[in-house]
Amino acid sequence: MFGHELRTPVDLVFRPPSEPPPEPRAGLDYFSELRNRLREVHKLGSGKSGPMTPVVQGRILLQGHRRAISGSREIPHARRFWPCDPWGFGPYSTPQTLRTCRTVFGAWVDGYVSKAAINTQADYDYDRPLMKTQVPGPRSQELTKQMGQIQNASAINFFCNYEESRGNYLVDVDGNRMLDVYTQISSIPIARRWSQVAPRDEFQVSRYIKMVPDFTGKEVEKYFPHFKWWPKQYWTLLLQCVLKGRAQEVYSVLPIEDSADYDKRHIDRNSVIIREQTRQTYVEFAAEKATLFDRWCQSEGVTSMDKLKELILVEDFRNCLPDNVSTYVAEQKAETISQAACYNHPALLKVISDPNNASAFVNRPALGILPPESFVDKLTQGLLTVAPSGLNRVQNMACGSCSNENAFKAMFIWYRNKERGHSAPSEEDLSSCMINQTPGCPELSILSFAGAFHGRTMGCLATTHSKPIHKLDVPSFDWPIAPFPRLQYPLEEHVRENTQEEARCLEEVEDLIIKWRHKGRPVAGIVIEPIQAEGGDNHASADFFKNLRNIARKHGCAFHADEVQTGGGATGKFWAHEHWGSDDPADIVSFSKKILTGGFYYRDELETDKPYRIFNTWMGDPSKNLLLAEVLNVIHQENLLAEVTRTGKALLSGLYELQAKYPAILSRARGQGTFCAIDICKGTVRDSLILQARNKGFKNKSFSNPTTTGVILGGCGDCSIRFRPALIFKEHHVHMFLNIFNDLLATHK
Repeated sequence: MFGHELRTPVDLVFRPPSEPPPEPRAGLDYFSELRNRLREVHKLGSGKSGPMTPVVQGRILLQGHRRAISGSREIPHARRFWPCDPWGFGPYSTPQTLRTCRTVFGAWVDGYVSKAAINTQADYDYDRPLMKTQVPGPRSQELTKQMGQIQNASAINFFCNYEESRGNYLVDVDGNRMLDVYTQISSIPIARRWSQVAPRDEFQVSRYIKMVPDFTGKEVEKYFPHFKWWPKQYWTLLLQCVLKGRAQEVYSVLPIEDSADYDKRHIDRNSVIIREQTRQTYVEFAAEKATLFDRWCQSEGVTSMDKLKELILVEDFRNCLPDNVSTYVAEQKAETISQAACYNHPALLKVISDPNNASAFVNRPALGILPPESFVDKLTQGLLTVAPSGLNRVQNMACGSCSNENAFKAMFIWYRNKERGHSAPSEEDLSSCMINQTPGCPELSILSFAGAFHGRTMGCLATTHSKPIHKLDVPSFDWPIAPFPRLQYPLEEHVRENTQEEARCLEEVEDLIIKWRHKGRPVAGIVIEPIQAEGGDNHASADFFKNLRNIARKHGCAFHADEVQTGGGATGKFWAHEHWGSDDPADIVSFSKKILTGGFYYRDELETDKPYRIFNTWMGDPSKNLLLAEVLNVIHQENLLAEVTRTGKALLSGLYELQAKYPAILSRARGQGTFCAIDICKGTVRDSLILQARNKGFKNKSFSNPTTTGVILGGCGDCSIRFRPALIFKEHHVHMFLNIFNDLLATHK
């Protein structure tokens, strides 16, 4: 509603709610100018540098507040209201009015905090959960009902508002903000909105037209706050969309030159805004801004003018930057403008400004036959920079299931080529495969493990053994299933028992390979997850995996490490198999989820001998390779794997403490990095805890007051809760979660 241009550092404090940030500026000259202006403000109050006196605070409040009002073109007489202070308007101010002003925006202040206050990463991450309804809320329930008329919607937990979701917080369509410790089944690598890099000056008409109510000439106070978002060149378009009734009639008969040069005063001049309403609005505005200013100074520990000066300059600098760069500067914890101006994030700037990237998002080529010129470079600069040891080839796919499905095909093709001595297939091979018969369709098998999950396509489903509902009613293959070690925790206290358990499982693997060979269905490959995720977060030792690798080599089987869930850094290393300490970990490593695109790495000898044998229309998505390159840059530059290791230790330590505190409920806390889990006494209790974690704080279906709790958790296995936060999950997020979880567990004692 205020429509003013931000000109001084103090404007940061007085920006009205929801007002867009100032246009980007560049150069240290700008910051020098801000310094000088702030010094002038200080001189008006005390005349010298030193402790920040009430006079200085008052002058800053007055200047910013006065500018906000006097810049308003709708109220040209607003400047007359300002005799001396930001609280009253000369004769209009009364003690009762002041008390009202200081409390009227209490609820709003709790819901809106200046970007400078409390959380310096407000653009990037919220500071806490905020729940307004139970989950799923009314809007989610309605959308789920509508979706149920289109397809089976019984798996939907709730509908999400991804535009408002940030960092470690997921927001649903009912406005509930939840700390996300599940991240879309571990598929969010670093942050929500990290890839939204559109320039600030790009105005989205389709987005903002939805926010503007129809104007009837009677609701000016609702109309103006939305109108001010629009650049002047779009005013005509806006008016044509929202004017109704008499207002539309008047506007439609204006001469073209008048309608094109329309100014908001044309409406305001004929509006029924009385002076008292306007005055009261500004009194309330002053009260809320003064409150925010005090909170800001207190949270930042401001005790002197110099500290206040640097604080304002740094925050104003951040607001001149694109969102992602502003976030990067905030994460560096710059305390002075000089420090902030020295930071840069060239990778983010490159993505923002490089026009060559637009083609990758607009076009989705058939990469197997018509890839773009840059595709080789993108693979070299992206996926191949994190290739597992010994695997220098990579095949793009879309999702985890199709990655594993095609990896299985690659192992079968390799095995049969080896059996044929790498000679060409016979005529019998070619003809019999067309009717699904041997020898063209050989009786080969893949050995998998009990509790495994590798996907839901036909081949993958034959190796998936985590939940009956995944496999029910679907024909499958007669392939061997080996036991996966069931370890006891803590591992260091059960070394002997766990060693015996792993030896038992390895012996069973060899027996099954021999047994299936005698059945005429030899094992072409072994597939295993470094940590069984969906099956219950089941771990095994590095020695177990290295011995399993040796067994595969001994019997001529390909060895496939399925890193769809574990890859991308969640265990503290980019690939979970790196914890094995082997230079030759696998023949194939599949990936998806946190890697953003699907696919598999493989050895040279597993390369298919002819085209179209491993193939589909898309063979991946070039835009995902662009985003992956950016994720990898962020992981490297911000040392996120070390951060995951530190955060994971804090999380696992906290789970151990809760496990000791609630032994009747919790057991078997385990994990690598932030890839952690804990068992609950019963599956029904586990499911109840997951639901209550989202809705903690709501009783008797009373939603009158928003709560500051709400955590998204996921289950796995029969009775486990798994933790799958993003790589940017920090220790303060861990403590926030542990406090909420502790309170929740206390209700189950």
